[in-house]
Amino acid sequence: MFKWARGEPTNPRMQFRCPAGHKKKVMDFETIRKIGEGGEGEVWLMRSVADNSLVVRKVLRNWKKDGDRPYEAKILNDILPEHPNILSLYYYSVRPEEHKLHMYYEYCSGGSLESLIFEGRPGSLPESFIWHVFIQLAEALEVLHYRGTQRVVHRDVKPDNIFLGIPYSSKQTKNSYPSLRLGDFGLATLSSVTSGAGTWMWMGPEAPETSAKGDIWSLGATIHALAHGEGPIDMSVYHWEQDPRARRPQKLPSKYSSQLNKSMMRCLQRDPKDRVSSQDLVKKLKRDRSD
Repeated sequence: MFKWARGEPTNPRMQFRCPAGHKKKVMDFETIRKIGEGGEGEVWLMRSVADNSLVVRKVLRNWKKDGDRPYEAKILNDILPEHPNILSLYYYSVRPEEHKLHMYYEYCSGGSLESLIFEGRPGSLPESFIWHVFIQLAEALEVLHYRGTQRVVHRDVKPDNIFLGIPYSSKQTKNSYPSLRLGDFGLATLSSVTSGAGTWMWMGPEAPETSAKGDIWSLGATIHALAHGEGPIDMSVYHWEQDPRARRPQKLPSKYSSQLNKSMMRCLQRDPKDRVSSQDLVKKLKRDRSD
């Protein structure tokens, strides 16, 4: 079963939607290499035979919802508007005989933010880059929380799900930094408050409860990791996963401005009610940006 990400093509085996608007034959892709694997499936880098452009294919195993549209496709292509800081889903293919779901996404050549954080030296990233990341991800969350036909809660905002695209030149800083894409909406929900989903390392003190304000904590934790090399978690605390006392944000190193530290701490308030909304966060970040 083949499904088009946005609507149905007249001839689904002969069309492929892509940002440039040109068409590809669905079968004219060759496998380059496996770029990831987890408990639920695999991720492959593919190349178009026609023009050498690249896409990412995520293969989910044990897919048993043969007649259902994947929830992730519904969120990305029916509920949320297209946005430069949200990873684009091109199309998907359900293979009932194999119990597999194939999903095809835009390729981000810079890899994930996780590799940038954990392969670097803590405190080595320039402040201008951290502001750049902060603003782009806040804008992505604002789209999820306020600009779709329904509110979307991502529930798994973390460096591993944030991808680096082509260089982005900031008019404010005159620096050329990669554009950011928030991806992996496999755990996303339309429920305002839920529980039992996410990655403990990046979840707030209210864990396992998750909400839009939980996404905000996860964003703050990502900024914390950019500056400190690790998230605001003390894993020496017994049962740290669900213990609020293990969430211990640290003030940013002295090389970073008080404005950046204040902005991060707005996201890392212990009580979700005290955290800034994504809408207000975007406004405050653009106002307070120090570079």
